[in-house]
Parts: sequence; structure tokens; C-alpha cells
Amino acid sequence: MCMKKTTLVLLITGFAGLVQAQNAAKDTYQFSVDLTRCEGDRLQVELIPPRQKSNDLRYCLPKMVPGIYGAMDFGQYVHDFQAFDSKNKPLPVQQENPNVWRIEQGKRVARISYSVDDTWDNLADFKSDFYRSAGSTYNPGEGFVINHNTLFGFFEGQTERPYSVQFRKPKGFYGATELNNILRNDSLEGFSAPNYRELVDAPILFGEPDTAQFQVAGTEILIAVVNALPGHNYPYARFIRDDIQPQLEAMLGYLGDSLPVRHYSYLVYFEPVENDNMLGDALEHNRSSLYLYSGRGMGKIAGMLKNLSLHEFFHVLTPLHLHSEKIDQYNFINPEQSKHLWLYEGLTEYLAYHMPVKTGLMPLGDFLQNIESKCRDMQQYDAKLSLTDLSRNAMAHQDQYYNVYLRGALVNMCLDLRLVDLSEGKYNLQMLVRDLMKKYGPNQPFAEETLFDEITAMTFPEIRDFFSRYVENSEPLPLADYLLKAGMLYDARERTIKITANPVPAQWKFRKAWIGR
Repeated sequence: MCMKKTTLVLLITGFAGLVQAQNAAKDTYQFSVDLTRCEGDRLQVELIPPRQKSNDLRYCLPKMVPGIYGAMDFGQYVHDFQAFDSKNKPLPVQQENPNVWRIEQGKRVARISYSVDDTWDNLADFKSDFYRSAGSTYNPGEGFVINHNTLFGFFEGQTERPYSVQFRKPKGFYGATELNNILRNDSLEGFSAPNYRELVDAPILFGEPDTAQFQVAGTEILIAVVNALPGHNYPYARFIRDDIQPQLEAMLGYLGDSLPVRHYSYLVYFEPVENDNMLGDALEHNRSSLYLYSGRGMGKIAGMLKNLSLHEFFHVLTPLHLHSEKIDQYNFINPEQSKHLWLYEGLTEYLAYHMPVKTGLMPLGDFLQNIESKCRDMQQYDAKLSLTDLSRNAMAHQDQYYNVYLRGALVNMCLDLRLVDLSEGKYNLQMLVRDLMKKYGPNQPFAEETLFDEITAMTFPEIRDFFSRYVENSEPLPLADYLLKAGMLYDARERTIKITANPVPAQWKFRKAWIGR
């Protein structure tokens, strides 16, 4: 009798689990792509869509993605878009704009099919207005760069549904990504994501495995390299690891006792060329960064990657832990730009130079040369355009956008110096970042319009005037006055910085609080 009851309970439990799994599948985007059948640089995408309750159905691909500040219109690479009912009969489809397809009788849709071109073929064919690191390339014999925003879309208003993506892959290939892996064998790999934002946030490299792994204070680091040279056998990943590991270990003392992520992947696509020209592109993500390089050999490329990867890794602070609701609730079709690029890019760029000099990885002279270079390069941009205006209208100011890495970095340096001054050496930008991370986080955005006031409340009343003058408006930065407090002389005409021969004790103290030496 007990066995019968137990059996009945198990049957009921098993049936309930099956029903739950079936219901979950009905609410999930289920994509499949065959990488072994790439014809004319196109891949075929098949979608079993989540169940629909409305006939008013629009399928979308992004106009833009986070980290990119120019329209890319990923729908332009889609061909032969078709929708079918459960009896495999085609449903009427109308393309409303480059990124949106309206499916009539949306309740009946049971399958969607289309093909997609890759967005670039050769890194050496450089176009300054195209962000390759947000695109994809398909090279069946060499490797694949997969940014999901180029292949997979969503129904309007339904980006929060879960995703399942499955790839049939060439023999010997391996998929490197921070996505949750749910299937892996010799011919297939499958991944899941809780929503579209998380899917887009984790690109994949497919290729012959060249990987290196290590840990830094409990954070697992993966370096994966795809070399677009068939038959290569050089261990590039280990070569890169030897450069990057000391940076991450130095970062521990800079940020605290741990890194702000538990897993992180460096995904590197290397395209060898016969000339000496070197090209690079990269895009940050919350738990990974994608690097695209073209050059003769890995020696020079490794140096470029070492410098650039530090900037990209610091993006785990901004925008992972520090971002406004405009970033948190990203609209892939009609994105609203945040006014805080001074934080997302300017702070990140400054920290990428400040951390090495403060931890002893970079000589003071090299640090000052970097600052001088930014002071000079900033002169070619519109001095009357404030950082907040540039941020809010980044698409319209593409010719001015790079200034967020120049004036944006210098603004953060000045903010750091101002905090050191007001606190008499007891508080700095490092500490402010830590305090902001404690207050906010990946799931707690700050209010777009009140961040300056909140930082002021956390620090000093004078900081509100700083933001008003140098971020919301475009007053010349007080570089000479601020650097003098650290015993450094800034020549505004030559854009050079010299260290005073005999700094007074107050200047020594100030400099130590700022850069530790």
C-alpha cells in the first residue's frame, strides 16, 4: 500500500514537472542555427516562438545595443523573413522598417525562419563609422564571432521572456561565452538567458579551442582566442594571460579585497595580415569583453590588448554596478541616451590609467604623458559642447563622440583631485566609486536626473558646483590650479606637465593621497 502511494506521488510529481517544463518552453524563445551550413556568408535562423495572446505582433531586431552610440540597424542584414502556423502554412508578413516585421494573425505563429548576412568580412576593410565589435562574422573554416543582436530578435514589448539558443557547430569547434551552457557535445552547443538584455550581453566565439584559465581572489577568468589562420597551433591565450593576470591582481588592492564579478571572459578574435598595419576594436559587457584584432603577429597585438583590456574590464564598475534607469531599461528599437557618459566612459578611461600608476604598474612619467596626450587631443573637439549634451545627443554628435574619452577622463581626474583637496587627503574618487557601488548595483539603477545631487550629498557641497561648471556646462578645466596642489606645473599653451623640483610637504601629501607616490 505504501509503495502504491509512493508510486502515485512520484507519478504526480513527475507529471507536474513535465507540465511545468512544457509551459516554460511555451514562454521561451527557442532559436536554432546551423554553423556548418554557412552559404554566401549567411546563416539560417529558425525560431519556435513563445505563445502569443495577440494578433498584433511585431518581430524586431535592434537599432542599437548598449555600449554603442550610433545607429546600426541590425535588421538590414536579414533576408527571406517568413512566419508559419502550426500546419506550416505561411502567414502574411509586412516589413515596417529596416528592423521591424509585422506578422498578421500573430496568435497563429508557430515558427519563424530567416537568413542573416554577417556584418563584416575582414577587419582590415576598416570603416570608421561601423562598430565591428557589435557585429558578427562567419568563417566556417576559421571561426565565428557571434553577437546575438545580429542573429536573434524579440517581439515588441516581450524582451523579458527567456531565451534558448542552440548551435550546430563544425567538428572540433568550441563556444566561449559567459552565457549559461545547457548543452555541449561534439556537434551541438546550447545556451540560455533569462531575457534579451542578458542574451545580447554575452557574445560567443566559436573556433578551435585556444584557452587559458586562472583565478584572482575567487573570480574565475577565461581567455579564449580564435585565430583566423587555419592550422595555427600557437598558444595565444596563455601568452595573453601572462600580460593580463598581473593587472587583475593589482586591481584587487585598488578596488578592495575582491573583484566585482565571479566570472569574466576575454574573447579575442585575431585576424593575421601580411602588412604591418594594426587594427583593433572592442566592446565591453558585464561579464566579458570582445576584442577584434588584425595584424602581422601577436606580439604587438598583445600590447594593444593589454592596454585596452584594462579599460574594458573597468566597465564592470560602470555600467554594471553604476547605471541609470535609461541603461537598466534599455530600449533596443528607440533607445534613449543617458546624460552620464562622463561616468560610463570618462570614469572608466581615467581609472584605466590611474590604477596602474597608483599600484606601481605604470611609471609616473608614462601616466603624465597620457594626461598630456588627452589635453592635446581634446583641442580638436567642440569646447562649447558639454559632456551632458554630448551624452544625450551622441548619435547626432558622432564627430564629437571621442571627446568622452578625452575631456571625460580629464573631468574625472579633476573630480579626483577636488575630492582629495576638500577632504585634506582623506577621500578620493576611488572611495567614491566604492561607496556608489555599495549604494547601487547591477539591479539597482540610480535616478538619471539626481545623480549629481546624490554624489554631492555623499561628499561635499562644493562638488555640485563642480558638476555644474565642468560636466553640465563646458567651462575650461582648472588643470593648472588642481595639478599645482600635487606639485605639478601644467603649461596650458604647450599642454605639458612638469614635476616641480622642490615640492613642499603639503604637495607631497596631496600627491600621495592622489596617486600613492
